[in-house]
Amino acid sequence: MRAPSRLEEEERSALTADIREIYSEAKGLGFDAKIMRQVVRMRKLDKADFQEQEAMLDLYGSVLRQFRPDVRFAEPVLCHHNYVAEETHFGEEVLVTRKGAIRAGKGDLGVIPGSMGTRSYVVRGLGNPLSFESASHGAGRRMSRGEAKRRFSVKDLMAQTKGVECRKDGGVLDEIPAAYKPIEQVMENQKDLVEVVAELRQVLCVKG
Repeated sequence: MRAPSRLEEEERSALTADIREIYSEAKGLGFDAKIMRQVVRMRKLDKADFQEQEAMLDLYGSVLRQFRPDVRFAEPVLCHHNYVAEETHFGEEVLVTRKGAIRAGKGDLGVIPGSMGTRSYVVRGLGNPLSFESASHGAGRRMSRGEAKRRFSVKDLMAQTKGVECRKDGGVLDEIPAAYKPIEQVMENQKDLVEVVAELRQVLCVKG
């Protein structure tokens, strides 16, 4: 690796000074600097993370082509959840934290999955300002992971994912479909946030 140039070092020092000034100003306004730093860390997505996602997509695409040489792929839908973004809402510059949520700005494409054994949806955002242009990331859990493991067995998992190629072992028992809310009701409850572009039937589910 080459050493940073003098200009790069100066730019880095200036950026560091700007960041310190921002934290100092925010602290003076009553904000918790520690929480702000946590938010900034959450916003960072390493370039390697994107590369890993792209590699996984290429891998599964190549496997599908072995069985279906005629398969064609459209542009991938980039749909992140559990992140923080700088956006403008109601005339104010704000930080929006989407935890278990996706951006659903007007025209934004997204994916809302049900569970390992139920349907998923490709959606287009309606840009509802009251939700800060957001929608749910998925069906949402109806019980904790621990409760799901106590209540269900691998036999239950196999029955609830019948017809779907996926893991069917104790390591994913907490992802059993019964641990999630009915995706149809979830979609009905947010029809003012997104419109359905396509309804997908589960064939292959990759966990982990």
